[in-house]
Amino acid sequence: MANPTADRLKQLADILRTPGYWIPKPELDFLNAVAVSHIGEDFCRKLFGTPGYLSPNGKWWTVGNGISISLDTGRFFTGHGETGTGNPVMLWRTLRDTSFLSAVEQLTDWCFEQETKPEPKPGQDTGISLNNLKRLVELAVFKDGKTSHRNSARFFWNLVQKEYGDDCLGSQYFVSATQFLKLLRTWSGAKCKALFEVKTKTFLYPNRTPRIVFTLTLTGYPLID
Repeated sequence: MANPTADRLKQLADILRTPGYWIPKPELDFLNAVAVSHIGEDFCRKLFGTPGYLSPNGKWWTVGNGISISLDTGRFFTGHGETGTGNPVMLWRTLRDTSFLSAVEQLTDWCFEQETKPEPKPGQDTGISLNNLKRLVELAVFKDGKTSHRNSARFFWNLVQKEYGDDCLGSQYFVSATQFLKLLRTWSGAKCKALFEVKTKTFLYPNRTPRIVFTLTLTGYPLID
């Protein structure tokens, strides 16, 4: 299945190695946005050598040395009460003690690896079909009676975790926010409108890392197995 994000990362990785090239701000914003969507165990193991843990409110990823990373903006904090600073590129550069360009190259390669990881095959290694996964997501997301929700993949993943708890272990798509993001992209890319449709958009903000947002809207169309 086509993955425009992976394609753009591949183009960026190739052009970054062109002598004298300097990454423009739109591409830097794009890279930071993709990195934010993948912040979690793999990211923290790469930089800190430890997986860290998700905060109780689902908004922060904290590692053992006291650094917390906002899962909405990518800004990082070194103590309570601070306003936060930087972005994933700056954090990568600081902790790996490398140049700005090297940090961009390395983070681009890492993001490309995350985007192109093989996805679990529904019905084979998860035991749950895509249709049944969609039914479960519908129950968790729309139980409040609203017909549409717009938020991050991690927000929707937290709703699923809260609804099903340990039962989420029955599907690899439910065990991490990164895998759940891939599930939402699958439904968005397929333009499947049964039960609910999924749309994605990247929002740009001044002096903030862009945010990748998904909109889930009930359609009323039946899901046919």
